[in-house]
Amino acid sequence: MTSFAPSVGSRDGCSAAADAVPVSVILVSFNTAGLLDQAIRAWVENTRVPMQLIVVDNASTDGSVEMLRSNWPAAEVIQNPLNVGFARACNQGIAAARGRYVLLLNSDTLVQDRAVDKMIDLLERNPALGAVGCQLVYPDGRSQASPCPLRNLWTLALRYAGDLIHWLQRARAKAERMPRVACRLGATISSHTNPARYLATRAADGMVVLRPDEFISGACYLVRRTIIGEIGGLDEHFFMYLEDAESTWRIRAAGNRVAFSPQATATHLVGGNSPTSYRRRSMTEPETVYSTVYYFRKTKGIIHSLMAKVILISYALGKLAISAVCRVASLSERAHAPDKRLVRWLALIRACVRA
Repeated sequence: MTSFAPSVGSRDGCSAAADAVPVSVILVSFNTAGLLDQAIRAWVENTRVPMQLIVVDNASTDGSVEMLRSNWPAAEVIQNPLNVGFARACNQGIAAARGRYVLLLNSDTLVQDRAVDKMIDLLERNPALGAVGCQLVYPDGRSQASPCPLRNLWTLALRYAGDLIHWLQRARAKAERMPRVACRLGATISSHTNPARYLATRAADGMVVLRPDEFISGACYLVRRTIIGEIGGLDEHFFMYLEDAESTWRIRAAGNRVAFSPQATATHLVGGNSPTSYRRRSMTEPETVYSTVYYFRKTKGIIHSLMAKVILISYALGKLAISAVCRVASLSERAHAPDKRLVRWLALIRACVRA
């Protein structure tokens, strides 16, 4: 294990020295004052390595900056006048980093039991590694996808088809008119898109080297500063979502290995109480559409990006059709209320066309 000592001379555990430190921790905040405070506190309590703490605030209005000045005065705060997105904010933090390693940490992620020390130790012992991820868990201890599967057209189609058929299953629970075959097909697709399928079981020497079809989650992402600099940081065309998959792709393309530490764990709070509904909600956001299409265009080419658009538009049309049928057949308890879902699917189609 790494033998770094705790930082000295700073009451909050954050190194304020001008010299280089082992790791620069970068958190991006947008109205997450409470979560941000928890994330920093978890770091201080569960990490022995001195750090440079950098927080990039995307025009928060919830007192995030004031909280940092009060609770963590050694933190270096970069204030943006507007929300510039996750990738660009991370790049601002990377530009200010002095550490040998850069940790991109979500404000809703709580590191546990010296997780980052273990990740740094892997990089120290394996010079061929460019970046390391950790095991993410929900607050109740259930595992999240770690590492995550890289997107291709097959997994994209399965993911959205599984969600579409999940709707049919819910509708059938309220009316026997829905065909049983839809439920069976949904169960089959879910078995192929379940995150548990991608959990690492290939540990050797305390790590799992990622396959070409996997990436590490940006919720807790440790990378060598020299390497993140060589690849040009995160791609700022991603406002949010998939910037971690694309940067993992570039790190690997530059000749570096990417690994995952099963022993290093962190609690990822987003969607922790209802992870499935959170995942499905994020699937329909315009930012997800833009990022997905751009990701395919950059990593696979224009043909794949067009086919990704077809998948996404088909998904939205399917949701529109199901919503309309449910309203007409009075299968929904809100059949006579203004249907915001119809507006959402139309907005999703517009986003697909514009992406």
